[in-house]
Amino acid sequence: VLIGCVAAFGMSLTVFGFLRRRCGALAAAPRAAASTREAAAGTAVPALGWLVASLGFLTMVAKYWLDYQYSRTIVRMYPGEEALASFIALWTSTGDLAVMMSQAQLSGAVMQRMRLVGILALMPAALFFTSLATFAGGALWMVLVTQFLFTFLSKAFHTPASALLLAVLPSDVRHRVMSLTG
Repeated sequence: VLIGCVAAFGMSLTVFGFLRRRCGALAAAPRAAASTREAAAGTAVPALGWLVASLGFLTMVAKYWLDYQYSRTIVRMYPGEEALASFIALWTSTGDLAVMMSQAQLSGAVMQRMRLVGILALMPAALFFTSLATFAGGALWMVLVTQFLFTFLSKAFHTPASALLLAVLPSDVRHRVMSLTG
């Protein structure tokens, strides 16, 4: 599983690097591109679509690896059905509450200061490195920190940034990107 995830990350990072160079100014300033006549006419928009799709793919691969580590660790730590169900209920409710509170305080400020493509790239990069650390350590707290990080970044930044970037794409490109990224 780890080898497959690392290979998928490597391929996606290569594609992402190529697309980032190819997109140039569009990747650096999607808000400005959305207001220009070229974006309205559809030039270079497919490159933005592939960029969003590549970042979505990286996130999907990171999530699969994270789910594998999370499931493996909590089943090992809580072998009984009742203990496992209690842990999952407590973890989910506490994590969601913490995400909602931090989201209310941080999301707007971060999204105003960072470029949208940078926000989208933040999640797969953070998950990749924390997942490798989790794999090396394997402690429950490391898995939970990584799981919280995914939930937080997804709800507070990744989903809103994706929605903003997808909104500037023509509907046919937007639907292709959405089908590629789930």
